[in-house]
Amino acid sequence: MLGIYIKTGDVHKLQNQRKVELFWKRNKIIIAIFWVITVIGVILAFLTPKLWGTSAVAVPLAAGLTLFNSRRKGVLVIPWIITAVLTAMAFYLTLGSLNSLVVILLCSLLLLYPHYKYYAAASGISAVCILVQLLTGVEVANADSKLLTFFSALGVYLLISSVLFFVSYLNEKLQRQSEQQREQVEASGEQVKFLLERVKTAVDGLYEFTGRFKVEVEMAGAVTNEVAIGFQEVSKGIEYQAGSIGEITEAISVSDRHIRDVAGYSQEMKRLSAETAAVSEQGSGNVSMLAGQFSELREMMEQTSNQMLEFSRRSQEIHEMLEGITQISRQTNLLALNASIEAARAGEHGRGFAVVAGEVRKLAEDSGKTADSISGVIAGLQQQTDALIAQFEQSRGILLTGSESVQRTEEVFQSILLNAHKVLEQAGDVEQSSAGMKQFSEKIVNEITEFSSVTEQSSAATEEILAGVEEQRTMTDNMVGSFKQLESLIVSLNELVGDHKQA
Repeated sequence: MLGIYIKTGDVHKLQNQRKVELFWKRNKIIIAIFWVITVIGVILAFLTPKLWGTSAVAVPLAAGLTLFNSRRKGVLVIPWIITAVLTAMAFYLTLGSLNSLVVILLCSLLLLYPHYKYYAAASGISAVCILVQLLTGVEVANADSKLLTFFSALGVYLLISSVLFFVSYLNEKLQRQSEQQREQVEASGEQVKFLLERVKTAVDGLYEFTGRFKVEVEMAGAVTNEVAIGFQEVSKGIEYQAGSIGEITEAISVSDRHIRDVAGYSQEMKRLSAETAAVSEQGSGNVSMLAGQFSELREMMEQTSNQMLEFSRRSQEIHEMLEGITQISRQTNLLALNASIEAARAGEHGRGFAVVAGEVRKLAEDSGKTADSISGVIAGLQQQTDALIAQFEQSRGILLTGSESVQRTEEVFQSILLNAHKVLEQAGDVEQSSAGMKQFSEKIVNEITEFSSVTEQSSAATEEILAGVEEQRTMTDNMVGSFKQLESLIVSLNELVGDHKQA
């Protein structure tokens, strides 16, 4: 079962659109008739002035209905407006003289609509109006007696209205049946269209699939040919490979011997690296000890230099004191000289004082000479002290330079020691790698030996595969021929579907 191809909401929407379209067309017809009646009313208004009021209402009303209907506004409301207008016109035209034919004529315009409710509403209201007019004594046109007038006017109207109502009902029923048949036809058409689309889609998909599969089969055939050629080359290569296995085995054996030599060298390199590390540690320790001794010597020279500076300062103080003693001896000598002069002036009385003054003068001269001698000695000591201080400063600079050199040497030894340990670790890694390479080389030799036997088996298997590839190539050629026949059938089916859709 194909199921429903159009949703229920879409069906209602489509039915509503058709209903609006139908009422729009019927509105156009009735509005056109209404315009004709309006124009006739305007013309008659020139003969009967009392019709000008009706015309003044009819013209704007007709214009408004035309405007709304042309813009498709209130399409389903306009029939009710027209029903009310026609009913009012019928009542207005029969106010002075009751004429049921005029009422029926105006109401019959509503039969153009596919629903009887508009005519039923207009005819019912008009029947009530006619009954009221008859009861109020309105004259009936072309009537001989009142009784006959009452029955003829009302009976004729009811008879004709009933017939027209039945016609309107049948019209609506036929319209509904027509819509149902139309919907069924459209649904059948949609189903057929859907089936054709599915068939066309399936045919297109099958055509595309067969095209791709045909290409793939052709490619498979080409690949099969290439594989057959390739297997022939592989067979030759395997034979050539079997001949080369011996040479490879010999080369691997030589490589295995070299790897064994490398393993021995790596062990020797590890031993030398260990000795280098030990020597580097010893040298680093000696340099560290030398750096400590240099540091102690630099401290001792600093202390000695400070003591020499203190000795130089004290010598300078002694020199200054001797300068004071020399100055005092000079003044004493001068005083002794003055005393001798005064004693000479005193004569005999100052002779003893002159002797004392002479002794004092002599003592002052001796003190000055002694002070000068001591000052000379101290000056010599100070010069020697200054020379020693200069030598100590020079030695301290040399010692500082040597200490820095020792420190740099210690850093170099530390770097050498670190590198020696790294080299020792790398030598251990090289030894392990060499041992692994040795094991791997032995494994390769064993696998090459096994590969030699596998190569011989592969050569026999390749011959069998080559025979199977030849058989597959034959089957592929047969499949290509079958797909060409299927392609022609699909083209014929596609043309048949296209012709049916055009029909």
